[in-house]
Amino acid sequence: MADPISLKAITDAISSFWGRSALLLWCLSACAWASWGVIFAGKHFQFDRASEAVANYGLALSLVCVVLPIIAAFKTYGERPKPSLLMVPVDGQSFWAQSTQSDGRVTTQFALNFQATNVSDHPIKLSDVKIRRPWVRRRSIISKLLTFQHPKENVHSSQYPVLAHSLTYGSATVIVDRAIGTKGKPMRVVVRLQDHTGRWRRLVFPYVTNVGA
Repeated sequence: MADPISLKAITDAISSFWGRSALLLWCLSACAWASWGVIFAGKHFQFDRASEAVANYGLALSLVCVVLPIIAAFKTYGERPKPSLLMVPVDGQSFWAQSTQSDGRVTTQFALNFQATNVSDHPIKLSDVKIRRPWVRRRSIISKLLTFQHPKENVHSSQYPVLAHSLTYGSATVIVDRAIGTKGKPMRVVVRLQDHTGRWRRLVFPYVTNVGA
């Protein structure tokens, strides 16, 4: 009778291997496609026994070339890391506006409010924001500010992190040195937020209203 400890170790090893097998599946897919290309190229150039190889293995290899990448794609999808920070836009408290400066320049301000929930075991600090839609040149940014609410007080600062297993509210303000958008019409705004590890996170505001200057 097999040792229960040994069976558990084997089961754990198989589970661990399968949990990180996407790369292996993609490698096998590439090998299958390379093999398919070699034997069919050999048939085309009339290499010795190439036609026989196509007749014996061509159909099976073609099926492998189709099925294996599908399995690898699903496995890659399943191995995606779970998000540690969940962000939800608060469209009703977000807006964009244009204003004319004393020198005649028109600037556009985006004030974007959102809810952030940290589902990890460690605090996460967001420190930078970039606008991806509408498209804005980096040199056109006059100023930008990213703030979060204090964990216990109704105070906002750029120094506050999102604590582990907690919910808070954040705000991103960006001012651009040119006119963007059509006055009176809502705008779809997409931003990326960078955390303390350098990872960028995408946040979409589907309906940002326009307000007066």
